[in-house]
Amino acid sequence: MKIAIAVLSAINLTAGIGLIGAWITLPSSDIPVIVLFTGLALAVQGGFTLLYLSRPAASWRALAARLMIAGETAAIAAGGLAALTGFLYNLKPRNGDFEFGPMSLGVLMAMQAVAALIYIRSRGELEGG
Repeated sequence: MKIAIAVLSAINLTAGIGLIGAWITLPSSDIPVIVLFTGLALAVQGGFTLLYLSRPAASWRALAARLMIAGETAAIAAGGLAALTGFLYNLKPRNGDFEFGPMSLGVLMAMQAVAALIYIRSRGELEGG
């Protein structure tokens, strides 16, 4: 399970960095600011999860687990909303222009979050804390 989460997190981190880079390098008229915020969210989610998987020091393990739970819960909500809005948009796309990118990134964000929450629960990171 840890390997699967690490792979999903690396993909999120890479996708986030790619979106941030695209927003910075391409003309702002071509790319909306939501691309930057999506990139930041993916990069933070992927990066923090990879940091968490590297076994945080005992002094902050409980705090890290709580931050993971809060962040991954928010990622499920944000990713699910992105997937849902992308799906609904694609039912009647403007000018026949389907948008699979936002929908796919939303699914990826939510999948990684669910996997991370299952991992935290299976390891009992919050037991007794």
